[in-house]
Amino acid sequence: SQDYGAGGQGLGMVATGLNGSYDHGATKAVLSSPEFVLKGEILTLTYQVKAQLQDNSCSADLFTVELLAYGVTTVLGQLCQSLVGFTSFEVDLSPYRNQIGQLRFTFQSDEQSNAGFGVAIDEVALEAVYACDDGDSCTSTDLCKQGICQGEAQDPCP
Repeated sequence: SQDYGAGGQGLGMVATGLNGSYDHGATKAVLSSPEFVLKGEILTLTYQVKAQLQDNSCSADLFTVELLAYGVTTVLGQLCQSLVGFTSFEVDLSPYRNQIGQLRFTFQSDEQSNAGFGVAIDEVALEAVYACDDGDSCTSTDLCKQGICQGEAQDPCP
């Protein structure tokens, strides 16, 4: 497979055959993460997708991003159209805080018009921001971002 990513690392390509196409009948490919604990005050999933799909409807070709937590599958995003270049997506995972989860990227196609390369994903990242105390009584909502405790100024200051 070829790494199409801007950073040149971390590509996960699903449902592409040796000839660079997914034109080999109905296809279902799944890429799953290991289980992890969703810790932090603010949790954000980011990823990039490049897709060359049959542009009819989600009943033909469908790429989904899901979170599996405690036996429940939640669709975080879906795509059923081509994207010329890598496009960035961002999902707030804060509602799933303190749960054990697993990410699943799935590409499913029907049996016809599968002439493109399918789907490539890259730059998958999960960012967690934690609560802290910056020691300043004139700030609120103190959060630790990249190792630095930052608060929002309150007006008026108590």
